[in-house]
Amino acid sequence: MTPRKTHQLGGRKEAPLAIVGSDDSDIVQQPSHSQFFTPEDAAYDYYQELFKGFFEKFTRWKEILAAEEYEEGKEERRGFSVFRSNSGLSIQAGTTRVRDDPPDKILEVRNHTYLNKTEPIIALGEQFLIRPGQAGRHLLVDPEDGRSLEEVEIRVSMQSSPFEDEPLMRLINIKTERLSEEKRRDFRYLKYCSQGKTLKVYTSHNQSAEPTMNEQHP
Repeated sequence: MTPRKTHQLGGRKEAPLAIVGSDDSDIVQQPSHSQFFTPEDAAYDYYQELFKGFFEKFTRWKEILAAEEYEEGKEERRGFSVFRSNSGLSIQAGTTRVRDDPPDKILEVRNHTYLNKTEPIIALGEQFLIRPGQAGRHLLVDPEDGRSLEEVEIRVSMQSSPFEDEPLMRLINIKTERLSEEKRRDFRYLKYCSQGKTLKVYTSHNQSAEPTMNEQHP
């Protein structure tokens, strides 16, 4: 089997993602919250900078994934994994199932580009799925209580408005999954929506009604 190419990471440090927070029948819905900000609000600049930071990070991921070696099948699906070694951190093309993770794997990132057309709305976006490996479970955590996350799904998109006189919407949807103390699947959602000079922030929280059988899903 041909060995995968490895790229050594430099000394650049990136700020961690600021994460807050299935329509399956076994999911218990919790109350959602929404906030609206305009340039007159004190928090508007903070969220705009946070929004900008997200896009810079996603752009860097896309630059890494642009190489042909990161392709995983059809439909614009790509992926890479980050490993720890004696010489530092390295990136390798490809991802694995949970049960096949080597002990030195820190995390993996999978990416899918999509285009949705539902007239009169057109949405072009990127989906990122981030899952920690055995060596990185302490790094991908919920900032509220430090509990490890099982997976983070991020969707970044540009969406047209059904009304011609309204500007494009830029959206970031973040969904995190973790296990609660009762071993239930715990989902948290965060949505940023920027349109013109208005920024909307939505948060919600759902939990499975039954305990999961496994602490790690495939």
